[in-house]
Amino acid sequence: MLIDAKKKELLVLYTIAQKSQCTLKELADELTIPKRTIKELIRKLNTTIEQQLSISTFIFSTHKGEITISDEYQEIKMMIYHKLKLFYLRESNRFNYLLLMVNYPKAYVPKKYLLEQLYISHSYLEKLTHQLNETLQDFEIEIVSSQGCYLFKGNELFIRLYLFFILSDAFQGLEWPFDKFKLSQLKRERRLSKKLLVSKHSLKYQENLYLLIAIFTLRTQQSSLITSESSEVYAILELLQQVQDVSGSFKHHLFHLLPYEIAIDELLHFNFLIYCFFPNLISSQQKSLIGYTLTNKRNHLCMKITSLTKELAQTFPVIASSEKRFFYNYYLMLSLISILMLGNTTPFFYSLHFPKPALEIDESNEQIQQIQQIISEVFHDHPKKTLIIYYLSNLIYNLLQSETNEKLLIYVQMNKTLTGNYHIQNRLRQVFDEKMIRLTENPEQADLIVTDWFDKFHQTSKIFYLDPSKEKDLWVDLVTKIQQLYVNKMI
Repeated sequence: MLIDAKKKELLVLYTIAQKSQCTLKELADELTIPKRTIKELIRKLNTTIEQQLSISTFIFSTHKGEITISDEYQEIKMMIYHKLKLFYLRESNRFNYLLLMVNYPKAYVPKKYLLEQLYISHSYLEKLTHQLNETLQDFEIEIVSSQGCYLFKGNELFIRLYLFFILSDAFQGLEWPFDKFKLSQLKRERRLSKKLLVSKHSLKYQENLYLLIAIFTLRTQQSSLITSESSEVYAILELLQQVQDVSGSFKHHLFHLLPYEIAIDELLHFNFLIYCFFPNLISSQQKSLIGYTLTNKRNHLCMKITSLTKELAQTFPVIASSEKRFFYNYYLMLSLISILMLGNTTPFFYSLHFPKPALEIDESNEQIQQIQQIISEVFHDHPKKTLIIYYLSNLIYNLLQSETNEKLLIYVQMNKTLTGNYHIQNRLRQVFDEKMIRLTENPEQADLIVTDWFDKFHQTSKIFYLDPSKEKDLWVDLVTKIQQLYVNKMI
C-alpha cells in the first residue's frame, strides 16, 4: 500500500525507535541505505512529525554523533511511529480504495461511488484496481468488475484474513476502520463473552477482537460465506470448539442470520482464528488439555502430530515429559491446520505486516536439519510436505530455543573488602533467577568474572571490574552485561 519512499522513511524511524541510540554508519550498514540518504530521510521524518503531530525535533543527533529519539518522547515513540504510518497510508489511493470496498454495506460496490469518493477518473480507477490485484493475486483473491460494480472474488477465508491483517496492522487501535459498524455499537451489543472482555486484556487487544467480529459480521451479512474444509481439518476445528468455545455470544448472531450448517462452518473458523490471533485467551491448562486430547484421537492429523512430537522428544529429551509434549501437540496442530487451510498463500500472509518479520532460518544449522528430517519422515506422503517442513521446522526450532537450560556461570572475586564476595553474590542472587545464572568457584569455567582486582592471568573481555566505591554507578552496567552475555549464550 505504501510507496517505496514512504517505506524507507518508516523503516528508518522504526529502526531508530528499536534502539536506545545508534550512529549514522550503523543505520546505513543495517538498512543498506547511503548515509546521505538517511540524513535526508530523518529530515523529512522530523518535518512531517512536526507538521502532523506538533512535535519538534523528534529525532536528533547527540554531540557524539549518535542518533536517538528525544527523551521526552521515548515512552510514546512507537505510538508516533504507528500514527505516522497510518497518516502515510491514508495518503495512498490504493489504501483508501480498499477501505471503501470494506466499508460499503453491500458486497457489490458501485463504480460511480468509488469514483466520487476517490475523486479520480475511470482510467485511474482501472489502474488502481490493476495495482491492487497484482498484490492480491498472491492471496488467490482479486477485485473484479461486474455490471458497473466492484467486488472481492476468491477464497472467502483468504479475503477475511487479508482484511484482518491489513486493517489491524494499519490502525493499531489508533482509529476504528469501519463506518457501518461503530465500535461503541459492537460493544453495546456485547457480541463478545465476558471472558473476552476481562480487564487483563488491553484495549488494543479487545479492539482487535472486535475488528475480527466486524469483518465476519460484514461479510456474512453480504452473504459472502466461508466454504467447508476437508473432513480431516473439519474434525480438528470441531475438536477445538468442543474443548474451548471462545466465540462468546457472537455465535447467536451467526445462528440468527444463517442456516444452521453454514453458521457452524462460520463459527468453527471464527473460533480457530481466535485460537491463532489471540493466544492469551486460551489458558495454559486448556492448551495442555487440547494437546492431551489430540493424543487420544484416531483422526489422521492427530496421529501425525502425535507421532511427530514423539520422534522430536526422542531426539530432543528436553521435551520428553508428557506436559511438554502436550504443549507441542497443541502448537504444532494449530500451525499444521493453518498451513493446510492457507496452502501456497501461507508465506504471503506472513509478509503483510510492515516491517516484514524475519522468517529465514539457517538451513546449515544441524538442529534444523534434524528437525526437518523428522518432519519429512512423518509427512513423507503428504501433498503439502514442502510447506509443512518449512513452517513446522521454523516453529519447532524456535520452541526448542526457548527450552534451553543453559546458565551463565559467574565467578566473583572481590578482594578489597572482607565481605565483598558475599555481598556481590547475594545481590546477584536477588536480581537473577537461579535458572539464569550459577555462581561458580572455578574462574576457568566462568562466562564472566566480576572482580575489583587486576589479574594479569585473566585479561579477557569476560572480566567486569567492579570498584566497591563506585558500586552504585556500576551496578546497572553489570546487570546489563550479564543480560547481554546470557542472551548471546542462549542464541
